[in-house]
Amino acid sequence: NDAADRESAQRVALTEGEGVDGIDAALDLGGSISGRVMRQSDGEPLESVTVRASTPDGSSTASVATDSDGAYRIPGLRGGDYIVSFTP
Repeated sequence: NDAADRESAQRVALTEGEGVDGIDAALDLGGSISGRVMRQSDGEPLESVTVRASTPDGSSTASVATDSDGAYRIPGLRGGDYIVSFTP
């Protein structure tokens, strides 16, 4: 029923051996944050840097590591504001 998160989702009760039909879902594609991490002194790409995107209230966090070119992409994010942090 268009719940935005687990806490507001409708519960479905089942009894052993019973089935429930009509539990359908539609997911938004979501957005992404991407870029490259470079060493400031010489512009060389930095590999294996953890890049984390968190909502300001901390309710949603996703992270990835940069590749050998310093590139990263964090997919599947809901629309909204994010704080992006980098950890070597």
